Amino acid sequence: MISKQFHYQLRNSEKQAFVGPPDNMREHVLAAAKALKVGDWKKCIEYLINPKMELKVWNLFAQTEKVKDMLRAYAKKESLRVYLFSYSQFYDNISSEWIMDNFDMSFSSVHSEVSKMIINEELKARVANF
Repeated sequence: MISKQFHYQLRNSEKQAFVGPPDNMREHVLAAAKALKVGDWKKCIEYLINPKMELKVWNLFAQTEKVKDMLRAYAKKESLRVYLFSYSQFYDNISSEWIMDNFDMSFSSVHSEVSKMIINEELKARVANF
């Protein structure tokens, strides 16, 4: 469930013709959400984990590095899911090596996520020579 306030802010930011670089925490989170929405996990992480956010957010956590690693893993997983949802109609087949390289994930993580999507009927595909 997405929060109504976040959805409202995201929708308004997408309506703007020109959006400059993020200036505050809210804009960083919105920019990260937009990047995640198109499957770009690297940009998403750049917006969330940077020196400006380090001072305001990440230094407040007790185990900062553990939280940031968890965030990176989640961003990779969700960007893979978004990418497959968005672009699966354009592919006849896609290699696990390509996915592993582009999303910086291990074979077992890729296999797990793709299999879950297939089992849950979120992705019309089959695993062949995976």
